[in-house]
Amino acid sequence: MEKMNRNRKMILIIMISVFIILILSTILIVIIHSKKINGNSKIDIPDVTSLPTESPTSTSTVTPSVTPSYSPTPSTTPKSNSSNLTNRECFQLFKDKHAMVAGDSMAEGLTAYEILDSSNVVWHRGRRIDNMKEDIDTIISYQPNYLFLNYGSNDLELWKGNVNSFIKSYRNTLYYLEKTLPNTKIIINSILPVSEKAVSKTPAYSYQELFNTKLKELAEELEIPFLENSVYLKEKENPFSQDGVHPKGFYYSLWAKSMAEYLKNH
Repeated sequence: MEKMNRNRKMILIIMISVFIILILSTILIVIIHSKKINGNSKIDIPDVTSLPTESPTSTSTVTPSVTPSYSPTPSTTPKSNSSNLTNRECFQLFKDKHAMVAGDSMAEGLTAYEILDSSNVVWHRGRRIDNMKEDIDTIISYQPNYLFLNYGSNDLELWKGNVNSFIKSYRNTLYYLEKTLPNTKIIINSILPVSEKAVSKTPAYSYQELFNTKLKELAEELEIPFLENSVYLKEKENPFSQDGVHPKGFYYSLWAKSMAEYLKNH
């Protein structure tokens, strides 16, 4: 009889242990799942107006909560690069003026070819104007006097011809930056054209001229400087790298000179 009682106690202990393990496993699964859901946002900026989100097919109107106070500056559309600045002078001007370029993989060439210092450029492959907020911590820590924006190629792929939604997204990012960096002068770089090969592979690139025109109109409306850089590619017979999207090395020196000339004159 005593042996049977011991067996019953043992079975009861085992059943209770299994039940506890099941409960703990369920709790662990719920915690892990919750972290995955809540772990998507890389940056959380307190007391700053968040960027409104909009799907590529959305037609809703976005009303900005902040009115920008940019000082009037005309758009800049060079016919060609007549700058006499050297790469070294461009490098130093960005340092002296405490300027920064924020952009997508197009901006990578500025540091890859050692035209600008890495502290003056923040870039990320695949970055767009609607998600550039993910780089805002780096920008805020530098506190630039001048911030050159360089986005558009990836935006073309996202919006697929929906230029109105692209402009709304760009406009709201400008309001966000004006709120976040009130002492920083914003300058917009144009959206570069791509090769016919790239257009045939990705038809969304065919909207480059339309998107760029509307972006320039937005810059003029808000009185933000606009640097038209496509002329540096159109002057060359074969200006693109193998992918037909990114320019060859010569472009980055001309582009840096264009931005440095702006810094030199302001």
